[in-house]
Amino acid sequence: FFSYRGRLPRPVANMVAVTRDYGVYYIEGIKDDNKGINIKTPVNAPVRAVFEGEVVKVIDISGTFLVVIRHGAYFTAYSNLRAVNVSKGQKVSTKQAIGVAGVDSTTGDTEVDFQVYKGDSDMNPRSWLAPN
Repeated sequence: FFSYRGRLPRPVANMVAVTRDYGVYYIEGIKDDNKGINIKTPVNAPVRAVFEGEVVKVIDISGTFLVVIRHGAYFTAYSNLRAVNVSKGQKVSTKQAIGVAGVDSTTGDTEVDFQVYKGDSDMNPRSWLAPN
């Protein structure tokens, strides 16, 4: 996984924009720490694994889903999925569809939240993805 840093495919094929970047934000005076990036995408966009690995979690969070995939010492997390088509313990391949992007309840946009971790330390996902 590490040797592919800066060369991983995007978790959605048709990325419209990054609506929230990695890091600390202040929204109306309230501090928020985004552990990943929020990617706006077309309605019903498939969400794809960025690298081969094993699904270690599929969690329903108030009607949307979180999928976590292990890539050795690294993990990728994909949240705000309205549907998933993988299960815990399943092996996945690079660019395999794992679910469908959901609608952000605040903005009404179709978005997926994408995160990268080494162990339990979050990392900036932009540095892992291939450039445009």
